[in-house]
Amino acid sequence: MRKNWVGEDRMPKIKFKLYAHLREIANTREIEINIDENSTLVDALKILVDKTEGKLDKYIFNKKGDVRDSLIFVVDGKSLKGNEVMKVSINKDSQVAIFPPFSGGRT
Repeated sequence: MRKNWVGEDRMPKIKFKLYAHLREIANTREIEINIDENSTLVDALKILVDKTEGKLDKYIFNKKGDVRDSLIFVVDGKSLKGNEVMKVSINKDSQVAIFPPFSGGRT
């Protein structure tokens, strides 16, 4: 692996897996990002938005800048929604799946 000048290869990384229309908007199924030690999920989501050149911003954050309640996050196998997302710290090598709201089906 080629080393770069800013030490990016030694930074903790996490992998986002995108589903449904989020995948189409980002034009990819997975995005790996570098995070700082002690990052929160919200910190990582902001980096994800930057990495997609803002394409995912309005789908992940509402107008007040909060994470949308309608999204479902699975962080290392644990499902999170709503306020839970704001409190989560993530570890290096974490995997985060983002599911948009489900629709259709029977009620």
